[in-house]
Amino acid sequence: MKATGYADLLDNNSRKAVEKAVKGMLPHNKIGKQQLKKLKVYGGAEHPHAAQLPQPFAITQIAQ
Repeated sequence: MKATGYADLLDNNSRKAVEKAVKGMLPHNKIGKQQLKKLKVYGGAEHPHAAQLPQPFAITQIAQ
């Protein structure tokens, strides 16, 4: 059994940490899977969606 702490996951692969958090909030059925396919998470400031002007969001605190 493999277990990775959330702090380690944020340090190593922050994109996967955000995807995992969103997956836990979605309904666990067909609709949730369809919504998760539409999610796009980018690790840095570079992205192909320039017209939308998204703002960067820094995750600094981990609540446990």
